[in-house]
This record gives sequence, C-alpha cells and structure tokens, in this order.
Amino acid sequence: MTRRGRLSLSRLELVSGLSRRALVLIAVPAIAVIVASFWLAAQFLHPMPPRRIVLATGPEHGTLQAYGRRYREVLARNGVAVELRTTTGVKENLELLRSGTGVDVAFLVAGITTPAEAAGLVNVANIYPGPLWILYRSEKELTEIDELSGRRVAIGAPGSAIGTLVAPLLAANAITAENTALIPLPFEAALGALRNGEVDVALLGEDPFVPDFLETLESPGIRLMDLARADAYARRYSHLHRMDLPAGTLDLARRLPKQDVRLIGTVAMLAAHDSLHPTIVDLLVDAAHEIHGDQGYFERRGEFPNARRVDEIPVSEESVRYLRGGTPFLRRYLPLWLADFLQRILTLSLPVIAVVLPLTSWIPKGIDAFMRRRIDDVYEQLRSIEQQVIEGGPDLDIDALRSEVSLVESNVAHLRVPLKYSRELYALRSHVRMVRDGLPEHRRADG
Repeated sequence: MTRRGRLSLSRLELVSGLSRRALVLIAVPAIAVIVASFWLAAQFLHPMPPRRIVLATGPEHGTLQAYGRRYREVLARNGVAVELRTTTGVKENLELLRSGTGVDVAFLVAGITTPAEAAGLVNVANIYPGPLWILYRSEKELTEIDELSGRRVAIGAPGSAIGTLVAPLLAANAITAENTALIPLPFEAALGALRNGEVDVALLGEDPFVPDFLETLESPGIRLMDLARADAYARRYSHLHRMDLPAGTLDLARRLPKQDVRLIGTVAMLAAHDSLHPTIVDLLVDAAHEIHGDQGYFERRGEFPNARRVDEIPVSEESVRYLRGGTPFLRRYLPLWLADFLQRILTLSLPVIAVVLPLTSWIPKGIDAFMRRRIDDVYEQLRSIEQQVIEGGPDLDIDALRSEVSLVESNVAHLRVPLKYSRELYALRSHVRMVRDGLPEHRRADG
C-alpha cells in the first residue's frame, strides 16, 4: 500500500473509530450487496431495441403481403424499419423463423406447428380469424368434407396457410391423392379454375372481399358449403373453431351467401423468436391493434389482437403484460428511443435508491449506535464500582476495586471512537479518574 493509501486508511480509521479489520468486515458485505443489487437490476435491463427487423409474409400480391406492408408503415412511425420477406406461405415462414436465417417475425396460422417446431418461438398476438371457405360446383347440396372424395379439389398453393390447414382434415375424412384429384392452386387460380369448370371444389382461405371471390360465389351452379359437422371439427382439433356466417353478410344487395352458413377456421398469428426485444413486441402489438382491431365478419371490435393460447406455440409473456397494462407511461408522451433510454436510466437508478442511499444512512447510524453502546458499557462498569463503594462497609475489598478501575482505565485508553466522539471520550477518561480518586484509602480487614 502506498503512503497516500496508508494515510487515507488512517484518516478513515480516525473518523470512523473502527479498526482496519472492522472496516473490512463492514465494507465487504456492503459492496457485495451493492454489486448484487446492480446485477439484479441488470437482469431487467434489455439492450436498446433494434432499428430493423425482418418480417416473413407470404406470396406476392397476397393478403399476408398486404398486411406486411401495413405493419411496415406503422412501425416506421416509431423509427423501426421492417424488411418484408416474400415467401410461398406460412409453411416456409415457419421454416425461416426456425432456421436462424435472419427472419425475426412471421405470419403463421394456428395448428401448423408440432411441439418440437414450437421450441424457441412465441406467439406475439393472434391477429384475425381465418375461415376455411369451401366453394363447390354441384347440382346436389354438399354438407360434409368426405363428400368431396372422387372430385377435382383445389387445395391451395404448396406451403400456403390453406394447404397446410386442410391436409389433416382431408386425411381424417379418408380423402387422399389415390381417390381424389388434389390440385395445388393459389387463390385466384383456384377461383378461375372453379368458374371455368377445371376443378369441382376450391378450398380457400383468403379475403372474401376480393371481387373474384364474390363473382365466383354468384356464378350459376357454385355454392358455399354449409358444413354440417362444424362443431365436431372444433371439438376434434383444438386450433379450429366454428364460425357462423349469416345470409347476406358478404353482400346484402346480392344476398351473398343465400343462406346461413356454418364454417370452420383457425386464427392467424404473429410469431417470433422468444428472444425478440420486448419493445419490438410492444410495437407489434400496437400495430396489430391499429390494423386488426376493427369489427369483421367473425370478430367483434377489439376482439383482436389477443394473447390466447391457440396451439403449440406459447404466448409471449411480454405480449400478455402489454395487453393487460397498455402502453408504458414514458412511451405515451415521448419518442420511442428517448422513452427507452430514460427507462434504462430509471432501472439502473433503482439500486441507488433502494440500496446505496439506505446503506449510506444505515452504516453511519450503526457505527454511532455501536460506539454509543461501548461508551455506555464503561459507564455501567463505573456505576457498578461506585455502587459497591456505597454499599461496601468494613469488608470492602479496595484492592480488587482498584484493579477493576485500572482495567477499565486501560480499556478506555485503547478505546477507538469516531472523531466526533472525541469530547465524549475525554469526558469518559476524566470520569474514570474521578471514580479511581474517589475510592477509600483503607483496605479490607483480614480475619
């Protein structure tokens, strides 16, 4: 230790009244507590949110691609650039999300992931219901999926949401490529093929407001299937739900559909890596409120987005917290980056407020209490000696009392107290001498 260090330590000993060992015994636990408090605060401290994310959407000109553009516009207002990754559909989206190829967020539909595929992913939000539209050409009304056996069925583009969704349903109804012509066609091509008589059935999952959809539904001989066992599918598959479409909902003037229709469907979701920055999760949920929060055919206003568990992908805890608590206070009034920076400052200030400041008060108070107790202990000894003199009588052992006073005097001579207790220390020494000088001169008689 340098001379300056020794002088500083000596000065500290003088001020505190404690030995080096005592100072170490106080300082080490205090420093450990402070370090531990900052470490704990750091566990709740995230890095600054990224300024760019990649969103896997779907085919070019499709519904998911259109939604992706809207998410890009909303997040751009908060300074986050969204790169859209065009894909063949939700199956490819899932593969990109799991492969670590740079995709941060992706559109998926409930029911397409296995438990193994869901590992490391979270459902940021369910964003809208996705019905299965079954359009068919037949003179006879069809109400069951198994009645499609032996027909020419358009099953959606490979990897699309509808293609992924209907595959297990067809298999459950014993419809296979051996007994039925299963033709992979995208949405618009499937509608055209159904109108032209090239297919008998089109399984669709896109927006019914597309003009081609209503035009096809109004074509002679084409019907929208009223699925008689919609409830059975909802019971059999947890990710499916019955959806009721009253007559005329799609077009009141043209009365489309002509009658009430029972459908089944799932929900679309925003999925992401479980390491996605919480602020980005919040921004995505905000965007989902703006984009999907209105009333639709099958949902009430405000029903979406939501954070219900719908399949194997667990719901993001940050989404649940955000949907319950709303926008953090700072972000209501400040730009995203400034609010996030101030939040980090507040988080790091918590250990100072909760630990460092109390310690700077408690430690000196503790030392004072300790020193006051040491001085009081000496006075208790002096009082005991005086009491013995008062109550002593002829058998009083003066030598023993003198030895006791000498021991007290020696202890006081070596007593360390803080500098501010110097006056009390000198007064104590004076009082010890007063007690010593006040002892009687005679000795206890022997025998």
